[in-house]
Amino acid sequence: MRSVTLIGLLAAIFLTHSAWADKVRVAVASNFLATAKQLAQDFQTRTPHQLALSAASSGKFYAQIRQGAPYDLFLSADAERPQRLFREGVGNKPPVTYAIGQLVLWHPEASQAVDQTSLEQLSHQRLALANPRVAPYGLAAQQLLQQMGLWQKLQAGLVRGENVSQAFHYVRSGNVDMGLVALSQVKTMAIPEAQWWQVPAERYTPIEQQALLIQDNAPAQAVWQYLQSPEARAIIQHNGYALANIGE
Repeated sequence: MRSVTLIGLLAAIFLTHSAWADKVRVAVASNFLATAKQLAQDFQTRTPHQLALSAASSGKFYAQIRQGAPYDLFLSADAERPQRLFREGVGNKPPVTYAIGQLVLWHPEASQAVDQTSLEQLSHQRLALANPRVAPYGLAAQQLLQQMGLWQKLQAGLVRGENVSQAFHYVRSGNVDMGLVALSQVKTMAIPEAQWWQVPAERYTPIEQQALLIQDNAPAQAVWQYLQSPEARAIIQHNGYALANIGE
């Protein structure tokens, strides 16, 4: 009886360990979470591995990873933090650009099609954006407003979110009139095109979102390779991101 019990215990330990070993822990920038969920679903139909997604700001993940948080892969909203981690000795491969974010102006209550004149005509309305000091979408929004000569003029009406997800929430909740948010957000929420204007990419620094492979185990490697596959890139592009050439 003891030997049967021991065999059962060892089998349970083995199965638990195998399940844990096949789970890839992915730190995902909050703006990419909806797309990451779609990627995870597709990836899990192709391999035996499971993805455990955690979402937060890229800055928070940078601090956690530096402190040894047990993530296998980091999908950042920018290039700065993965590059910095790699220079500091984290990861086994140089970071790669998995998506390029695109900025839009969203005005849910617009009486006519939204375009740049919606910004030029702002008076008493409030405008949400991510904090330019910590969020790449916020920096892109600031660059656009500076280029249009509106940055100083609109200061009193700017509402800064911790990240672009919070900026989007401010507008969606009705607390703010319009927002400079991510194309991926309006795409995944199926917001009518008449309510938003895609800002031309040349009007702000490209929002390169880079991935860093932290642990060089087989399941994490499988996710890393999948991210660069035609199947994954098609999902990323469909969700409102531009793509870098493979190897950039």
